[in-house]
Amino acid sequence: GAAALRRLLPTWAGVVAGVRYWDGQFDDARLALALARTAQDHGAHVRNHTRVVGLTAVAQGWRVRLQDSFSGMEHEVLAKSVVNAAGVWVDALRSLALASAEQPERCQPLVRASQGVHLVVSRDVLPLSEAVLVPRTSDERVLFAVPWLGATVIGTTDTPRDDAPMEPRPMAQELAFLFDETRRFLGVDLSPADVRSVWVGL
Repeated sequence: GAAALRRLLPTWAGVVAGVRYWDGQFDDARLALALARTAQDHGAHVRNHTRVVGLTAVAQGWRVRLQDSFSGMEHEVLAKSVVNAAGVWVDALRSLALASAEQPERCQPLVRASQGVHLVVSRDVLPLSEAVLVPRTSDERVLFAVPWLGATVIGTTDTPRDDAPMEPRPMAQELAFLFDETRRFLGVDLSPADVRSVWVGL
């Protein structure tokens, strides 16, 4: 109801009603470390800051050429199988495998990248005791604000890209969108000075 929602979101004067639901949050960097350490405990050889720069099909599976991102040194390993868990960069790894198998016609991309921008502001700027999700913004995207580590995270955008840079940067129109929609739906008029950090995910 409106009264209960106003207590949770005091900055939003136009609130009518809402739906409460539960979600989870976790620290993805710590999860990645935990997975790597668990794999290592079970006998895996774990490498960080290493790129796959070559994949060749062989009788036993795959000859994989690896490159250390710091030194540039390369070496090869044999693998019975390769799991392509490269996320938005999955097609780059596929193209290495398909080129070695002389199947270039199958190298059509499977994934088109889009990026999402997230702002972090002080909890004083947007005081929330619970996360808020606005299911439909002015252009049909969603907007959320989530209490996180003593601050508030606001997101997200969904901007298609024709490339997939390793270090994406926020676009001016994405920041403007988040500022405008936060003002419209959450009742907070943010300025660039309120933003403690920004991150972009593909």
